[in-house]
Amino acid sequence: INMFAMQGYCPKKFFLASMPMALKSLTYTQDVSVQDLQSNLINFLYQDFFGQPSKYKEGFVLYSGSEANEIALFLAKQKNHKKRNLVVATNLSHSSIQNACTKLDLETLLLDVKPDDFQINVEELKNILEQRGAEILALNITYGTTQLGITEDVILDNSIQELVKKNNIWLHIDAAYGGYILNLNNHPKKSEWKHIFGITNSISVDPHKFAGTWGCGVLLIKDGEDKKLVGSEIEYYAGINTALGTTRSAFPATTALNV
Repeated sequence: INMFAMQGYCPKKFFLASMPMALKSLTYTQDVSVQDLQSNLINFLYQDFFGQPSKYKEGFVLYSGSEANEIALFLAKQKNHKKRNLVVATNLSHSSIQNACTKLDLETLLLDVKPDDFQINVEELKNILEQRGAEILALNITYGTTQLGITEDVILDNSIQELVKKNNIWLHIDAAYGGYILNLNNHPKKSEWKHIFGITNSISVDPHKFAGTWGCGVLLIKDGEDKKLVGSEIEYYAGINTALGTTRSAFPATTALNV
């Protein structure tokens, strides 16, 4: 199936039931129903799709996986890495990663995947992490590339994980495409990937590709304190999401969660 033609599925009854939320904003913290909606969607993804403990339940409900990728790199830049500017990814990574780096004035190091299995050479990535670890702001790993739907299994290598940890590199998993169907497939390394999701700094996932209506992306964050790195809020409209620059309709998130 061509991912670019993938649209969320939303039965009419769920669409109609969600309509009242079209008049509510995700950024309005005094609306208990909206805050419960965000919390429930984030918890659902963390626990049911990524198999993580309930203590990991922070994140942002956004417009898309592309926006989630950008916010993830922004958080990485804000957190103890202001002198680092290198983001490592593969040439199969989503274009939003490179676009985010351009906006954030970051350098991108794209590694070519092998033509036989479309994976990164473990030794090549290991050498880069060893030699340039102090320069690297973030390592982006894709779970479900848009071109081929594959997962970048190089992160399952223990030596890679140790180097990421040793060099204090922000690990971002772009699971916008593959993450939402993790528990629906028979991926042979599913249990190993659940371990990776548990140690990563951030995960982007796109509910609207499969459920609900367009306009719902989620960025999951392991460390709740990192959420504060988005900066100051808009004073006249309470809610940490307002620091991202705009109000956001609660309708897409509601349909995704209902479905």
